[in-house]
Amino acid sequence: MKCLSLKKIESLNPKLFLTKNSSFIFLLIVIASCTMSSDNKLTPPSPEKIPYVMEAHGDTRIDNYYWLRDDTRSDPKVLDYLKLENEYADKWFKERTDYKTQILDELISRVVSSETSFKVKKGDYLYFDEITSADQLPKYYRSKDGVKELIINPNEKLSTQEYYSINSIVPSSDNSLIAFNDDDNGRREFTIKILNSDYELLDDEITKTSYGIFWSSDNKFIIYLKKDPITLIANQVYVHEVGTTQDEDILIYKEDDPEFNINLGQSRTDKYIYIDTAKTNSNEIRLIDSANPKAEPKIAIDRGEDHLYTLEHANDGSFYVRSNLNAPNYKIYKAFNIDSLNESLDEIAAHNPDVFISDHIIFDDYLILEIRENGLPGIQKIKLSDKTSTTLAFNDESYYVSLSYNYDSRDSDFYYSYSSPTQPVTIYSQDLENAETKNLWQKEITNFNPEKYTTSRQFITARDGVSVPVTITHLKDINLESAPILFYGYGSYGYTHRVLF
Repeated sequence: MKCLSLKKIESLNPKLFLTKNSSFIFLLIVIASCTMSSDNKLTPPSPEKIPYVMEAHGDTRIDNYYWLRDDTRSDPKVLDYLKLENEYADKWFKERTDYKTQILDELISRVVSSETSFKVKKGDYLYFDEITSADQLPKYYRSKDGVKELIINPNEKLSTQEYYSINSIVPSSDNSLIAFNDDDNGRREFTIKILNSDYELLDDEITKTSYGIFWSSDNKFIIYLKKDPITLIANQVYVHEVGTTQDEDILIYKEDDPEFNINLGQSRTDKYIYIDTAKTNSNEIRLIDSANPKAEPKIAIDRGEDHLYTLEHANDGSFYVRSNLNAPNYKIYKAFNIDSLNESLDEIAAHNPDVFISDHIIFDDYLILEIRENGLPGIQKIKLSDKTSTTLAFNDESYYVSLSYNYDSRDSDFYYSYSSPTQPVTIYSQDLENAETKNLWQKEITNFNPEKYTTSRQFITARDGVSVPVTITHLKDINLESAPILFYGYGSYGYTHRVLF
């Protein structure tokens, strides 16, 4: 089996690699060595083709390998074939040099002995986590006036059982209490627990919850999600009063349509908690008043087929709505109060067929958009007074950038995360008025010199005429005519592959 050089890849017909309606990005990484032998005589096993007709949604397709599906893991025919695959793999690797130890040693050499995450400010405290080479899980801390305090060390519990993880740490609005959700078995059914200001556990647990912990504005209630016990779809929203038992919790919303799944969110003004009930092409948001969480949630905009939307609550009480109604790439409009959310009274960012709006956040004087244009993500800043816009420029040809850690709607800066094949994840801030940009945090990688590498971006035309972007990263001094290549691409569920370090 021969290795393909970049030169040879470029000469091949792109139709061999791209299927109809291709929408995904390929990542090509040129490597410096190859262990595959050109005189390999092994013959891989070939599974029998047994046509199986599958009909759904008015469509009929043939799956020749459906017989390989064995949910019980007990079919002798399937198990015998898998043994042949394993035997072939063992022989293939036996005839080649084993670089596993060398590769593992190189990866370990690039990992720092200890790492501190980006520190997130909430009130007078900074929240962060730290992990060392001796730990399996990060330890969670907070600091005030330079004094560092340990919130919880999950490694202690992990040492007494086979599996343990903490999904999130969420302080109350006044930082007097800290809720966290942990998982003892990896099934993502979390138990919410609460620590006091001395980091002692309260006698208060909420079991079998889904993702998300949200505090009421008076710090007395926790809003959380539960899953349907059969479908495991998150479909119930409860309010728990701190200090009471879980059987006293109030169900404030249940979704009965099994096509819809619930996610919880919170406005950056902390005024509302969002119940976002969504399926692929439709959603509906209900608003919980953080000051009165037991009241009936208010529907923002009624659900409708082929209509998706998100909300941003502004400090002046208005809402900025991101909607794809008659706007496939989304538009942004302003609604002046909670009772007019479906009325586009002031369009801030019109629909653009060439620019997809992925996300938006609002400050007092600026609207910040997360966009994608020509396949590349970007950040756009719109001044509300005159609707002039500025798009951030980056030096790399291919990269990934997204809005991050923008929790304070009254901040004078906004924050974003940036990475490229030659730059580890970096957190930046930019002043909203003068555009001064600061590098606040970067993931540390040892024994790595980005100056040795280069990244370029090219396009391949698929057979349906769509131009598909390709990112190529390699050592600057490599011979591209003979170097082997690692070829990787992914495309499904409307997901665009992120070009990261």
